[in-house]
Amino acid sequence: MRSIKTYIGSILLLLVFTLDLPGATYASVTAHIMNDLSPNEVIRVHCKSSRGDDRGSHDIEFTHEFSWNFKVTGVLKFTCVTIFDDEREARCFDAYDDGRDYFRCQNDCKWMVTKGKLLLGYDEHVGYWELFQFNPPCLL
Repeated sequence: MRSIKTYIGSILLLLVFTLDLPGATYASVTAHIMNDLSPNEVIRVHCKSSRGDDRGSHDIEFTHEFSWNFKVTGVLKFTCVTIFDDEREARCFDAYDDGRDYFRCQNDCKWMVTKGKLLLGYDEHVGYWELFQFNPPCLL
């Protein structure tokens, strides 16, 4: 009888810890991609999730943004292909990666492409912009 209680207790404890894991919540997050390059420079982005949620292709004018909402219901990654006006080669970045961004962007996951084609990501947890690298050339 004692072994059954121990077994059930272990399962309940495991469930509690599993439900408390970063990717196991149902938080609502808004991703933002902002163009801060320079006037007349447009960024084309195409974002898609690891679950196949395709956000389509969007042209972002200077000082404007493209944003979308999603629920974090487990392991999730949104990858965006970025094409600049003066380049034919695409650059990619992960607009949301639950392993990296669970604490960094709990409500808003903000990205800004600035002069020099630098990629900045805002860390809500500490309150400042961080420099990120684009991934090697890629396709969705």
